[in-house]
Amino acid sequence: SSPANSSRTAEPSVTTTSRRNPLSILFYKQWYQRRVRADMSYSEKYTDETFEYRHVTIPKDLVKRMPKRLMTEEEWRRLGVQQSRGWQHYLIHTPEPNILCFRRPKGYTQANQ
Repeated sequence: SSPANSSRTAEPSVTTTSRRNPLSILFYKQWYQRRVRADMSYSEKYTDETFEYRHVTIPKDLVKRMPKRLMTEEEWRRLGVQQSRGWQHYLIHTPEPNILCFRRPKGYTQANQ
């Protein structure tokens, strides 16, 4: 499709000189975070006897920024994943590493943390 028909905004340019404008860099980071969050998809929750589960599909270009192990809450939040507390990244879905699998104890509330 042509750029005029694209639903995404064009990527802003960042000056490549040795003296980058801090506002340009801040603008780029904010634009990138909004784009990444807009491209994330959150599943409905599903349960078994012990846990509730959900999966989050992130943009494939973020996979290269992920560690090759299960992530801590700080790490997956840094990628832009937004969800309530108590979720643990518990499984690496090897065929599609851009799908993050989370779980937390069934009936979890922040009070019983």
